[in-house]
Amino acid sequence: MEEAFTPENPYVYIGNTLELNCTISGLGLGKVSQMYFTHNTTTMVSKEFTRALDISTLQLNMNISSPRDAGKYTCLMSAKPPLFTTHISPPHVIGSQFVEVEYEVQSVEDIDCRVYNWEKMTCTWDLGTRYLHMDSMNVTLGWTISKRQYNCRHQTPTSCTWYLNKDANSFQPDKNYRMQITVRNRRTRDFKKSKIFYIYSALIVKPAKLHSIKCQPYNSSCTNLSWNHTHPLKCRVRYHSQWDPSNIWEEKDVRRKSFLLCGLTPYTMYNFSISCLPQLTDTNKPFWSDKTKITFKTPSEVPEKAPAIPGTYFRMAQQTNKHCSQVILYWKKVPLRFQYGKPQGFLIQYRPKHENWMEVEVRQGLASAMICLRADKAYELRLYARNDVNFSTGYSTLFIETVDGRPGQPVNFTAETLPIKGTSLYNLTLSWGRPSIDVKGLKSWRYLLMWCHKSSNIIYNCEDDPQWIHLPNSTLEHSMKVKGRFMKNLIFGLATKATFADVEPRLEDGSRTDYGKNISSSLVWAPCIFRKDWKPLEAPSGMNFGDITDKSLLINWDAMKCEESPTQIIEYLIHYCPINSSKTCHGCSVDRINWNPRRHKQQSANNNIKAHDLVTGPASVAHVRGNDTSYILTDLTPGLQYRVWMQAVSPAGEGPNSLSNDHHDQRYSNRDHPVISDISAVPCRRKYNGIEIDCRIDNLPSLPDEVSYEAFSGKFSFILSLSLSSSLSISPQTHTHFNIKQGLQPICIQYMKYTYEI
Repeated sequence: MEEAFTPENPYVYIGNTLELNCTISGLGLGKVSQMYFTHNTTTMVSKEFTRALDISTLQLNMNISSPRDAGKYTCLMSAKPPLFTTHISPPHVIGSQFVEVEYEVQSVEDIDCRVYNWEKMTCTWDLGTRYLHMDSMNVTLGWTISKRQYNCRHQTPTSCTWYLNKDANSFQPDKNYRMQITVRNRRTRDFKKSKIFYIYSALIVKPAKLHSIKCQPYNSSCTNLSWNHTHPLKCRVRYHSQWDPSNIWEEKDVRRKSFLLCGLTPYTMYNFSISCLPQLTDTNKPFWSDKTKITFKTPSEVPEKAPAIPGTYFRMAQQTNKHCSQVILYWKKVPLRFQYGKPQGFLIQYRPKHENWMEVEVRQGLASAMICLRADKAYELRLYARNDVNFSTGYSTLFIETVDGRPGQPVNFTAETLPIKGTSLYNLTLSWGRPSIDVKGLKSWRYLLMWCHKSSNIIYNCEDDPQWIHLPNSTLEHSMKVKGRFMKNLIFGLATKATFADVEPRLEDGSRTDYGKNISSSLVWAPCIFRKDWKPLEAPSGMNFGDITDKSLLINWDAMKCEESPTQIIEYLIHYCPINSSKTCHGCSVDRINWNPRRHKQQSANNNIKAHDLVTGPASVAHVRGNDTSYILTDLTPGLQYRVWMQAVSPAGEGPNSLSNDHHDQRYSNRDHPVISDISAVPCRRKYNGIEIDCRIDNLPSLPDEVSYEAFSGKFSFILSLSLSSSLSISPQTHTHFNIKQGLQPICIQYMKYTYEI
């Protein structure tokens, strides 16, 4: 029995049909149905691609669609199991073939040639497809010049290079080339030729990048650029300064080997990028040289701009003497791009009207400075910037009027913040009251709001550039969102800025001036950036006692500092109460009963309690305005020791209590004979000698040896018994009856007042 599997190792183009024939002679009828094909051993070829040619031959007829269809194809016959057994024999291998596939040959459609600096030419092309077996492909380029034909000597499958030398195959500049590319498949001997390409070498030159570029400054804003090259070029100079965005470039087209570039910024680093073309070139397809990059810094020049000023100032409250009122000036430093050199500071010139100029220099880095001016004179001020060359040509002007000649300051200027939930931002609200605007010649006015981060060494000095905005005079509130970390050392100032008639149109040199046109009040500063949602964090401190009278006491304390408690203090609470011998305030609310033992012999034993004798609470409270730092307590009882403590109150609530201070009227300390003059009686709910009272017995004065109480059931009176020391001027046992209002019932002694015999 003969077996055959043909053709042998077939080679098929992708897109064509693969035919394989598998034959076993001598098979019986129907045996061909047991034959089948596999691809790469494991994959069975679908029967839709096979057909029986006769009783002994099975044909595979399949379209090759991709490189994956290459590989080993095997023809097999399955074995039929014998009767009465389940054993299956392995299939019988008839034969195998290795199928190789390839893309059909295509012609080259385009070519790209370039001459590099008139020294060599390289042409490249695309084969149109990625052949699977390049070792089977043969690519050749033929070219002719002046009717002489050559093959490329330095070639790859996709390029050809000509070098400048003396043989016939060398590159010949400025010549016209005719080229054709042939692609051949060695296995099938199929080939394709491209069309004829015409190459004009003089029009496809890419020059070498420029070297040894010289950049010589002509002045602070001009520089001379120059270079050398062996061929005439057309160059493009692109440049941008350190102040420009990286994607913004200026361009200049130059045909000479040197040129003067002007309009540059002094004391500025410039980046240059220069690329060139041959002056004779194909404008539709230019080949620019690689870019040459250089940097250059222009020389210094005097500053063009002066520092910007907000048009206002701050006058310190204290004055050194009548000839010196301390004034702080503010400005924005000149932006770096306009400094035109290494900054050296600032110059302030100032003078009263029609007097000589005075000046003071300020070191670099500051955004404010303090000078002394007379408060009774109007001043003109000029501010200059200075660098390592000289002072700026321009200056900023500020006019400071006398008190009578300027508008009033805004009042009640405050700053408050509230955190914005879920963010690091705060909502900052600035509010103020309308100023007094009563100045002759007023045309219009508005507010100037300024802010900066204060310097640590001088109050209200700006460490960074101040920022400012103008607000209409109808505005009494302004809000902004501020980052929490930005608020540290942040200060806000507000001024009134008014425009007046031009009262002095020219200076003595004939130049125009704004003198008298724009006048500002001095700045008023927000004392603190208050946290609107906080109660005071600290208690008032520095409490001390001042002068007293028989019934009054002066109390002083320190104003709350923003660093201690950044909350707006709307009032202070002064708590005060008389204290007993155990140094505690009496613990009950009382109905005060005036009782003087020295008058007792002439008075009835029963004294009525009157409405004006009612006292509420264990301590009295005085309400004091939040901007006060002293207060006089009145209607005090002479001879008593008082305890005093304080609280600060913000819109969010009361802060902690201060430490208490005790005050005793020393005028009574040297008298010998204390006499009980007043007894305060209160309703009680504690068990004492069979009576329920609320009072703490240890709160009672320690002078009496014994205190006893009697309660009468069904009666609204009681007997108060006092055992007094023999040194007192009243009898040891004194019984006094008091009529008590219904509902008070048992009482206790709240406090006793002692008087002294003269």
